[in-house]
Amino acid sequence: MTKVLILDAGHGLNTYGKRTPDDIREWTLNDEVCDKIKRYLEPYDIRVVRADDPTGKTDVPLKDRKYIAVREKADMYLAIHHNASGDEFTNVSGVETFWRVEKWKPLGQMLVDEMALQTGLRNRGTHYGKFLVINSQTIPSILCEGGFMNGTYDSYYIRSDKGTSDYARAVANVVVRYLKLDFKGTSPKPAGQLYRVRKTWADANSQIGAFSDLENAIALANRHPGYKVFDATGNPVYPTVNARGKRVVLKNDPLYVSATADQPSTYVSGVYYLADGVEVNGRYRITNNPELIGVTGWVNARDI
Repeated sequence: MTKVLILDAGHGLNTYGKRTPDDIREWTLNDEVCDKIKRYLEPYDIRVVRADDPTGKTDVPLKDRKYIAVREKADMYLAIHHNASGDEFTNVSGVETFWRVEKWKPLGQMLVDEMALQTGLRNRGTHYGKFLVINSQTIPSILCEGGFMNGTYDSYYIRSDKGTSDYARAVANVVVRYLKLDFKGTSPKPAGQLYRVRKTWADANSQIGAFSDLENAIALANRHPGYKVFDATGNPVYPTVNARGKRVVLKNDPLYVSATADQPSTYVSGVYYLADGVEVNGRYRITNNPELIGVTGWVNARDI
């Protein structure tokens, strides 16, 4: 029998205060994750229904969202959110989940464990939360918080294709396991599933080839110094200098205060770590914290 999953992207596009310190709206992040969850679940026998307004124009009342779950005879209700601890960037980081009815606590634990595994963000655990939309005795209901919008590291990760994909994959994995979903067909090939050869992911004009075969992409990159191979989400896959947590020794290398800064703010030496392995405008985020919490700055990829 086909299962029903209710996804709630929370708030609305213009809900006051729900945004990053640099004005990225939370709903846009939540919406992208919901769309990807739905795509990941396409090969399974499940129907996905949105409880929020998919256009984001209206902040649907909470009681109406609950009514949708009852009307659709939902088998699970998941509110997809991103966290915040204030209006300014700080080193706060991590994922967490909330339950209101204690019998759904194990589901909350499954979700936060998988979210931490897939994203690499700190596991902040699962907690009781007095949220109306997850107050159901009959429908397993959890509110997920996928990283902090005001986290120095989290904010850049959660707005990336990789960040939203990792979050969505984690949720989809748990939905499949928890509801014991039947596989109904071949997994869809993600759009743009090609290995692209460019100088940087941001510089699309530098692309000199795109291949479905990774080896062909690597061979082309090797013939052109300064070029790299990127997967469909923009994550560099060759050369493999971008592993998260990789130890980097800098010797008087330029350190930038932002990924878009034109001039280095200082020169640094010492041991650092790649914070996430995601290249942004030809630079990698680094941290001097071996726990990979917080971002110290950015360095040019060529300096690593």
